[in-house]
Amino acid sequence: MINTFGVLFQLLSFVYFYKMLKLQINEFKTNLDSTAKWVYGLAVCSLFLKIGIQLLLIFPAFAEVSHQIRNLVIGFIHLTTLGIITGFLLGILIQNKLLPSESIWFKIGIKFFFLGYVLTEIVLFLQGLFFYKKLGLLFGYYESVFLVSVFIVIGLMLMITSIMGKKKSSIDTEFDTYLL
Repeated sequence: MINTFGVLFQLLSFVYFYKMLKLQINEFKTNLDSTAKWVYGLAVCSLFLKIGIQLLLIFPAFAEVSHQIRNLVIGFIHLTTLGIITGFLLGILIQNKLLPSESIWFKIGIKFFFLGYVLTEIVLFLQGLFFYKKLGLLFGYYESVFLVSVFIVIGLMLMITSIMGKKKSSIDTEFDTYLL
């Protein structure tokens, strides 16, 4: 009962918050580059999905199963941490020019990262659905989790490489200016 009230209150608060800030949100979006818009968009979609999943937990049958199937719990945690928290953090860092969003390697890296995130979510929730329907283990489940997680690692490596490249070029520019 308390969970139901909390989920409904969260949904109503989110809708009210959006309506209250609609004009500011539109103005906010016009000042963002395409990478920041994309990252924020994915974070907001993850937030909607999280609220949607929590709304399903209003039904006792889903609530009970959600705690028993580990894949659903892990998928929900990934949804919150990688989708919402990491998405908004990356968006803020890009928006404030603390990450090189103009770098092609960064753009590719962020797309790899979020592709890995989305594919991991699909595999985790699909396996949870298989367990719920008593269909057993998804064929190639462990291999699939590993392969889609590689996209996350590649994405992080590309983003870090672009950040290190930006720092090196800014250090070289400062050194050249100092010598002149």
